[in-house]
Amino acid sequence: YSTMRKKLILYVIELLGMLMCVACGNSEEINENSSTATEITTMENVLDATPIEAMTEEQSIVFNKITYEEDTDKIVETQGQKQNQSEFMVDNNWIYCPNWTNDTGAPIFVKERIEGGDYTKLDTVGAQNIYSKDGYIYYSAIYTDSEDEQGIYKMRSSGEGKIKIVDKKECDMQIVNDYIYYSADMLASSEEITEEYSHLFRCDLEGNNEVEIIEKPVFCWYVFGNCILYQDDRDNESLHICDLDGQNDKKINDSVSYNPIYDGEYIYYAKSEKVEGVEKCTIWKIKPDGTKDEKVADYYALEDFCLHNEFIYFSYLEDEGRLYRMKKDGSELTLISQDKNIMKICFLGDMLKYNVYDQEGYILKVILCDEDGSNANEFNMFEQ
Repeated sequence: YSTMRKKLILYVIELLGMLMCVACGNSEEINENSSTATEITTMENVLDATPIEAMTEEQSIVFNKITYEEDTDKIVETQGQKQNQSEFMVDNNWIYCPNWTNDTGAPIFVKERIEGGDYTKLDTVGAQNIYSKDGYIYYSAIYTDSEDEQGIYKMRSSGEGKIKIVDKKECDMQIVNDYIYYSADMLASSEEITEEYSHLFRCDLEGNNEVEIIEKPVFCWYVFGNCILYQDDRDNESLHICDLDGQNDKKINDSVSYNPIYDGEYIYYAKSEKVEGVEKCTIWKIKPDGTKDEKVADYYALEDFCLHNEFIYFSYLEDEGRLYRMKKDGSELTLISQDKNIMKICFLGDMLKYNVYDQEGYILKVILCDEDGSNANEFNMFEQ
């Protein structure tokens, strides 16, 4: 197996280890379903955020409303995809995604017809954060045999004309209009992260005119129409919001927070707390101005959840990591899949996608199904 795949496996094992530390026995009623950089411009004065309690009324109003160009359902969907590493992208009835070779387990990048049949190998790296724009496919090469292969690439949708446009490793990325926002070192462990890690940058679609937006380690970020929502690694991993140039930074909570998703009213996030010495996550929600910070429900979950319509989908730790959904008020807990150790949950339109892992952290299968878990089909993740 490749070095980077081993790193992925270790990452998954770390998450799976959480499953073994959670006590069972929740008595809630459950409903089951049937089935290449140029000159860098530095942005200044972004390190000191204004604490919630020190905000003036005028400051707190700034982010009462997060704006965006897409409709709400689409912005919720794309946040869920990015927070779960955007492994899959659908464009013109093609699914673009990573695969693994059958002989060595090395990662490759492919596209396949949704209905099956046609299959095209695009690259010999494992791709994530996949976007389609103006006839080009943009992606981050993360799972590679060599770190020299890592970076952000663009190519024609046919797989021709591949160019590396950002030469940094382990890039998280998002395309917004005619810009690429990105941060490096997205898979770094907490022991590895220094002040130089994972700053947020912006460049054009050719990788030129690079600008540093946030000069500190940031994770779980998302760029909206008027602001950037992110987790500040150096501020107790709390949630912050700032302008698109990194200015006017505001701290909106004081909790260890992962994978925030804004639904037009609330920011939903996974809050990590120590319970009997073990880190566990529950799902919370908060207004963009930092008010109404509320726990949705007491169910322990993995951090990679997603939203769809009125529901929250999550991997339930107290049931061996099976996939459940509940309403946004925490009611109507419902089993979606009997598979255990489910991660990387997201929606592709109305199609639900999730990954299933074994106890060693190896991926077993990828499932595509309806939003209620029905019509489940296993998607081929290995070279054809």
